[in-house]
Amino acid sequence: MSLLFGMKVLGVNSSPRHSPLTGADDGRIIPANLERVSMSGPFIEDIVRDLRHMGRGLRRSPGFATAVVLTLALGIGGNTAIFSVVDQLLLRPLP
Repeated sequence: MSLLFGMKVLGVNSSPRHSPLTGADDGRIIPANLERVSMSGPFIEDIVRDLRHMGRGLRRSPGFATAVVLTLALGIGGNTAIFSVVDQLLLRPLP
């Protein structure tokens, strides 16, 4: 059992040849199976599919959609109002 980024990884051989980590040229240790994340292809298709699913759900229950939008609006508005007061009283020096 070895420790990898604070999480226990089971079944990992501790020999350097089978290590899940590799050493970079500048001394950093990076995961050997790290893949590049691409912002195209399946990622965009997943977002479009999720947005369509969200739209269908909102059309099926307009009352719930209204409650969600109002709750978000009140939360964002309240947060903005409180931050404005804190900014004026505590963060900026008083005149």
